[in-house]
Amino acid sequence: MRTAWRLSIKTKLMMMFIALAGLTSALSMGFYLRAELKEFGQETREELRLISGITAYHSAAAVAFEDQRTARETLATLSFNSSIEYACLYSKNGAILAEYGLAGDDDIRYRNLLQGRNFSLSGQEWEHLQADDSISLFKSLRIIEPILLDRELVGLLLISANVNQARAALFGAGQHLQHILIGDEQKPPGIDTPGAW
Repeated sequence: MRTAWRLSIKTKLMMMFIALAGLTSALSMGFYLRAELKEFGQETREELRLISGITAYHSAAAVAFEDQRTARETLATLSFNSSIEYACLYSKNGAILAEYGLAGDDDIRYRNLLQGRNFSLSGQEWEHLQADDSISLFKSLRIIEPILLDRELVGLLLISANVNQARAALFGAGQHLQHILIGDEQKPPGIDTPGAW
């Protein structure tokens, strides 16, 4: 501590400005990361809403006619998104028509909550189900989507996604892009010239 007093005023001021700049940079980086995580959560929710809407639309006929094979095939298309861990199609009376993936503990709770219930688009029951639609930035996201056929509710779709896997895929794509921009990307074996691609 005594050595700090022996430094010149110029050095003390420089150290103070460097410390202040470091603190300012750390705070701004923290606020930036917080905003990015919040935006990432919103984008993930929107993407999953879009996927669940498309899946619900394409499974409407299978659910209306309780065609389990077609319902399973429709849910199998979710395999393109590695962050989707579980999906379940319910008929209007709450019977499970098809499931995709492995259900975690929370997914089982949701599955049991929906199973065996008669659904309607009006009333407090639907509002309650929508209120249960939740996201955690560090865990999972669940979407409950109505399945409509000619504006009539024929069933529900429950989709659960792992947000950490979606985040890892996003950051993995960012690292891949960084390697491309730097120029050290791995080329397929046997191809040495850029014109051969």
